[in-house]
Amino acid sequence: MNAIELERPIHRFSCKQFHRLTEVGALAKGERVELIDGTPQKMSPMGPQQRGATDCLAMCLTPPVVGRAILSVRGPLVFDEYTEAYPDLRADSYARSHPGPQNLLLLVEIMDHSQHLDLGPKLTRYADAGTARSWVLDLSRHTLYDHRDPDPAASCYRTLRAAQAESLAIQIAGAEIQPAVAECFPG
Repeated sequence: MNAIELERPIHRFSCKQFHRLTEVGALAKGERVELIDGTPQKMSPMGPQQRGATDCLAMCLTPPVVGRAILSVRGPLVFDEYTEAYPDLRADSYARSHPGPQNLLLLVEIMDHSQHLDLGPKLTRYADAGTARSWVLDLSRHTLYDHRDPDPAASCYRTLRAAQAESLAIQIAGAEIQPAVAECFPG
């Protein structure tokens, strides 16, 4: 008897099918779900600590990039036919059409109860797309994981720097930014 392979999804949904699920009521309107590699993933509820950290980082990152990049909070980002993610924050270069992976300057995930998704399939997908820089702000460990130098062929980042409750300098669209990351951690 052959073992059933549980790691593979039974069916991969396209982004078009994923949106159709909401239209027909299979997914409730407002339900926090994103599509990663064809598999709908339930997003953790956004608690006050995650909301506060998201707002804090947005306030730190916005002024230096005005006129240089677009900062989006919780906006959808389509990577391909099977992935539509909702990062907590992202900085995009200006584009004449909807932004795609080629426009990404920085993606930020704020992790409270979503380690399995944020450090797993989402981070892999961001590296696959060649996203230059991806941050994961871990609220429980007061740590910012700064992933750089993507290797799309290996589905990973070559460089990882972890900073506990300190600021990291970053260049976004020619602007040197040192967001006060420590201020964005709860308590």
